[in-house]
Amino acid sequence: MEKRHSLSSEQDRCFDLIEESFPGIRANSIRCEKLGFPWDSKPFFAEEHGEILSHVGFLDYPLLINGKWHKAGALHAVCTKPAYRRRGLSSELIQKALKWA
Repeated sequence: MEKRHSLSSEQDRCFDLIEESFPGIRANSIRCEKLGFPWDSKPFFAEEHGEILSHVGFLDYPLLINGKWHKAGALHAVCTKPAYRRRGLSSELIQKALKWA
């Protein structure tokens, strides 16, 4: 099983699993992009034989605190195919995303 940070060409492959886990998110992301808010996420995923099994997304999330900008991030769209749950895939991907950040 291969785990890695994906390239933008692979993001669309992740959306099938994300849409399965969060119905309607693909349409919402398209609507947001038209408003100027693109799906600007760094996806991390586990796959086997070309099938995406688990996904964790990382968003840059800058915060303005007392007039000063601070770098922050947020994990989102954490999901795993039901048949592959309880195997630690999401936990491994979360750790990988945090190390990357």
